[in-house]
Amino acid sequence: MGLFGTTGVRGIFGLEFKLEDALRLGYALGEYLGSDSHVIVGRDTRISAKIVEKTFISGLIATGCSVHSCGIVTTPTLTFLCKKLKMFSSPCKSTCKQICS
Repeated sequence: MGLFGTTGVRGIFGLEFKLEDALRLGYALGEYLGSDSHVIVGRDTRISAKIVEKTFISGLIATGCSVHSCGIVTTPTLTFLCKKLKMFSSPCKSTCKQICS
């Protein structure tokens, strides 16, 4: 199974998607955007979203990007902020599928 779906990176956290993947994705995006970029990041309310968000941000910061975290936010709000403030290169949102037993 590939990580990239039609609406972003997909996978069950801990099995198909691990923290190392979040770090690598953050780093890759930061390298692509460049060190002078500003990235706005948000997350949903799932348990793993906070640690995935922090790990993803670590990858961005490692490339020199400025990161602004909104915490828990809806995707439309995050996109609106990115467009309205005109200082962000990219909006990113951490939403992680959980395994529930």
